[in-house]
Amino acid sequence: MGSPTLERLSNILQRELGAAGVRIVTPDDGPEEGEDDANAICWDLNRGKRLVVTFAIPPDDREERRARLGALVGSFSELFAEAAAEVTRRPRPDPAEALSSELAALAGRSGALSALIIDATSPVVWGASEGPSGSEDPAADARLAAVFARARAEGLDWTNLLGRPAPPPGPGEPRKEAAPEDNGRRLRLVPPVDDFAPLAPGDRELLARYAQLARAAIARIRRHPTLAELHHGKHLHEAVREDGFGYLARSFASIYVLLLVYGGPFDELRAERAVLRALPQIERLVVSLPPGPDDATPNKKGAVVRLRPRRR
Repeated sequence: MGSPTLERLSNILQRELGAAGVRIVTPDDGPEEGEDDANAICWDLNRGKRLVVTFAIPPDDREERRARLGALVGSFSELFAEAAAEVTRRPRPDPAEALSSELAALAGRSGALSALIIDATSPVVWGASEGPSGSEDPAADARLAAVFARARAEGLDWTNLLGRPAPPPGPGEPRKEAAPEDNGRRLRLVPPVDDFAPLAPGDRELLARYAQLARAAIARIRRHPTLAELHHGKHLHEAVREDGFGYLARSFASIYVLLLVYGGPFDELRAERAVLRALPQIERLVVSLPPGPDDATPNKKGAVVRLRPRRR
C-alpha cells in the first residue's frame, strides 16, 4: 500500500468487507477510475479523493457492503483522513510518463497494437504507448515491454522515431504499399528497420512493424482534410479497417488527435468504448505537459519541430 496508515486501513477493510484490494485515487487519476467496475465500490473522501475497494468477484450484497463501508468511514474518520492526506503528499508522476502509461492501458483495453497522440499544427508526437498493457495476453505484453526496455537502453526514443516521415525508396528498391487512400493515392510503407539497427534481429523486426503501422496511420491522418479545421471547431472521428492495417482516430482539445493503431480489422465498438473512458484523463495529461515556445525549435536530430503553444 505504500505506508503504514494505508496498510492498516487495507487490513480493516479486508477483514470487515472481504476486500481484495484498497486504494485512494485523486482527481488526476480520472473521475471514472473504478466507477465502471462491477467488482469495486467507491466512496468519496475529501477534496475529490475517492476510496476504491475492490473484490475478487462482484459482490451480490453490494448495497449492504456499501452501507457497511459508510459506517466504517464514520467510525475510523481520523484514519481515513490521514490516509487521504498521505495520498496528497505523494510526489506527482511525470506527465509524460503518466501519459505513456495511460496510452499503454488504453491500447490493452482496446486491443490495439499502439496508442498515440499527434498535434494538428506540427509533426510532433506528444505521447505514444510502448506496446499495450493489461490486455488479454499478459505474457505477450511482458515480452513486448522487454523489447521496448532494450530499445530504451540503446537510447532509442520511440516518440521521436514515430514522428519521422517514412524515407523515400532507394534506387531499385521495391515500393511497399498499403491500402488505397480515399483520393486514389497509395501510401508507401517502408519498414524503418535501420532505425532499430542496435537491436537484435527479432527485436528490430518487431519494432519496425509497430513503427511502420503507426507511421502509416499518422501519414493518413496528416492528409485528412479535417485536420486543418480542428482549430475552427471541426472534429475528426474516423475508423479505418483494412486487411493488414487499421486505426481509430478521434480529435480533442482543438488541436490534438488520439490514434489507436491496428494490424488489420478490429472491434470498433470495443475501441470506441475504451476511448470514451480514457479520453478525459488523456486530455488532462496532454494539456499538463510542459509548454514550449511559440516559434519552431530544432530538436537533437536537427529537424524543425513546432512545439505546443503556451496556454493562457
